[in-house]
Amino acid sequence: MQAGAITQAAGAIAAKSQQIGQVTVVSDVAPAGTNGKQLRSLAADVRNRLGEKAAVVMLFAQDNDKIPFVAALNPAAINLGFKAGELVQKIGPMVGGRGGGKPDMAQGAGNNAAGVTQAMEELHQIIRDAQ
Repeated sequence: MQAGAITQAAGAIAAKSQQIGQVTVVSDVAPAGTNGKQLRSLAADVRNRLGEKAAVVMLFAQDNDKIPFVAALNPAAINLGFKAGELVQKIGPMVGGRGGGKPDMAQGAGNNAAGVTQAMEELHQIIRDAQ
């Protein structure tokens, strides 16, 4: 995916944000053909478009038989107690994988595409339960 296509996708994905309590949440599937490295860039771009209020972004992709996923949080979300690495650890098993990372950015990969919808729903529930 070219840089311009990533920028276009970021705008469209950010527009799908939902407010859950104090947190703006984006959980979506990246455009076809997005690899793990591009997914990190896309998640960071979406996060940066959401402004200063608490924001949690989790994106999934399909890269051949792998399901890479990335969580990106801004400082306001971290201040509320959310950590990208913990979210990735909780969501990973739903897509048959695992992952980890830092409080602001974490990634993982699985192999169960059928679990993506459940993983996105679980992310929303985790955020609801934490507030």
